[in-house]
Amino acid sequence: MSPGRRSLASTAVLICLVLVLAACSSSSSSGPAAVKRLPEVTLQSLGGGEPVDLRSLRGPLVVNLWASWCVPCRTELPLYAAFAKKYAGRVDVLGIDFQETRVEAALQLARKSGVRYPLLADPDGAVR
Repeated sequence: MSPGRRSLASTAVLICLVLVLAACSSSSSSGPAAVKRLPEVTLQSLGGGEPVDLRSLRGPLVVNLWASWCVPCRTELPLYAAFAKKYAGRVDVLGIDFQETRVEAALQLARKSGVRYPLLADPDGAVR
């Protein structure tokens, strides 16, 4: 594949990721596509570690809300992992395990998907 077509394919994958993420989000579609400020919420690291105040994070940053029960999330997690690896040092990726009831299943899915970026837990849906 030529570099131009590869770039176009990467852009298409990124657009698809945004659309898939929107499908897993709440049913309200009146919000903006990009958020300029994260909510004033502190979340625990998924699987242990230091809590993170979302307001302290700076971009560019891609925030992926996902859960082990979300069927499209299972497909998109490896794509986010590849994106994070490819753009390391230029764009950070943060995963938020959203309204998860099975933490071990979430950790297993993240490992299987090759996720190496930071993961936070939001069992109560506080980032909504």
